[in-house]
Amino acid sequence: MRRVHKGKYIDDNVVKHVIDHLTAEYKEPQPIIDAIFATYQDDDGNRDRDTIARNWNLLLKNYQDQRPITYGFLDEFIRPFGCADVEEYVSDFLPGVDERLFIKTRQALAELEHDAQEVLDHSPALYADKFYLGNIIECRRFNMEGKGLANKGIDLRHVSVIDEGYSRKPESSLIDLTVTPLGANNTKYCLHKIEPADLLDAQHDSLDVHIFHSDYYTYYRCQNSVYDCNKNNKNKRLQYGHIDPRKNKIPQLFTMFFTVILDDGQILLMRRSSNLTWYPNMFDLSGSENFNDQDLAAEYSLENCINRGIIEEYFPSIGLDQQAKLDVINETIGLKRLMAVGYHTESCSYPFFAICRLKVDEPGYVEILNRIKTNINPHAQFDKEGELYLTTIQNIRELLKEGSCPIRPLKFKGGLNASVRFADESELGEQDKIILSAEELHPMTAYRMGLILDCC
Repeated sequence: MRRVHKGKYIDDNVVKHVIDHLTAEYKEPQPIIDAIFATYQDDDGNRDRDTIARNWNLLLKNYQDQRPITYGFLDEFIRPFGCADVEEYVSDFLPGVDERLFIKTRQALAELEHDAQEVLDHSPALYADKFYLGNIIECRRFNMEGKGLANKGIDLRHVSVIDEGYSRKPESSLIDLTVTPLGANNTKYCLHKIEPADLLDAQHDSLDVHIFHSDYYTYYRCQNSVYDCNKNNKNKRLQYGHIDPRKNKIPQLFTMFFTVILDDGQILLMRRSSNLTWYPNMFDLSGSENFNDQDLAAEYSLENCINRGIIEEYFPSIGLDQQAKLDVINETIGLKRLMAVGYHTESCSYPFFAICRLKVDEPGYVEILNRIKTNINPHAQFDKEGELYLTTIQNIRELLKEGSCPIRPLKFKGGLNASVRFADESELGEQDKIILSAEELHPMTAYRMGLILDCC
């Protein structure tokens, strides 16, 4: 049976049919709640009658108010009918559900997809219907019904980060003392839980994110024992990791992943440096930033984290003073929306996925890069994350469908990519494009590509 995209919204006729069927069969709310609760008896206590009653009332209210309802939310109320999957039930109402996983890309990610399915097989039944792409299992997706990016997802300023102020000591078998972490030790943060947890995703306009403490050395030594490219440590990930952060025993980093769109619709890609520990030379869409003390102290924590990431990875910010960085942020970084939260099966972490739109098109972006190097600080440098490229929504669709697509390096005065230097500022031609294949994608990039296709 095909795995449907649980973030998709369902036809009103299907919702009406479910409500009518349940009310006709069970007459009163309490028998409906009892029938649904009975389907969760083996789900490790992740549902109770109060939660089901609250969700049933929410379903009725949102249907009455003509609010959008997702597949995943409706699935709870289809369970008493004995259907194996919500798609089986609604197939007569909504034919041709788009799986969004194209053949060649799926082949390139087959091993990662197998790992994701294995995680779900080891999880309580409550999680069994989660959508996955590559090694990302989608845990939460926020409002995708609105028109235009500004009306989708959640405003980052409406997300509160709550420091619970404690640390968890990991299992001793997870700590690999044979490795020496690079650099100095410092505080890191891990996700504990997200609230609200049991409401319809489409209705979220604010969010509380609870975090606890770890440190870089502990994280590094534990990740070294569970996270590798040869899958040798999969058993530890299945034993100690969990799709529910409250049950995860593996230290992980609270990380924001952001996709950057220029004002003309082009999308920034990064080819990761060959000397990076994780996924060297692979293509990322677009970047990421680990949450830190500075973000926690900021008025808008997640917005501060993403601003830092963009200015560090996509501007020559090394050598700029703080005011110069703020000026660049205010001039260039526009709309920022939190779109989803996932579970990464290889690191047992919970990436937060956001989409950011710059206020400038490609010429405007290049002009700012040139101005920084020419007028503000000629010694300013990029960090060593990787090389920058440009792609489009059309190219991403082509890659997911055909398994490859053309992309081109970003060009500005003096060059950017270590392997590509330009003598002048003339336009790049067709000969400068390269072909990106699905096999070269950072494992989280395929999911992010699917997400951006749904958003734009």
